[in-house]
Amino acid sequence: MSSELIDKDNQEEIHEINAESKYEMRYTESDLPSPEYIEVYEKHHQGAVKIFLDKFSEEQTHRHEMDKSSIMLEKKELDFSFIGNAVGQVFSLAICLGAIAACCYLAVRGHTYVAISIVSIPFAGIIRAIMKK
Repeated sequence: MSSELIDKDNQEEIHEINAESKYEMRYTESDLPSPEYIEVYEKHHQGAVKIFLDKFSEEQTHRHEMDKSSIMLEKKELDFSFIGNAVGQVFSLAICLGAIAACCYLAVRGHTYVAISIVSIPFAGIIRAIMKK
């Protein structure tokens, strides 16, 4: 007969293996066992508290290193994204200036309808980009 009990205060699950047995298994969501169990461990094994605290400290140090490397990776991705956006804006500026220059040249030569159609294509793209934001 196995039954499950949930201790809401410590967020622990207790699985009783057998109703007649004195054994039980505990699963905790925290990194350290509850203070009651630390006392029991310390009674049976001298230095258990130091071992728990050392392991907890090592795990926390490792977690901080992993978080720091994750943040650095995200920063590099953001920098590359910014560079890509800046290059795209420079090229779009060059296209717009080229279209304006072509429009002015064709308008001076008397091809006003062609000039209007050439300048309207890049400006339609600019308007579409502004509307998306």
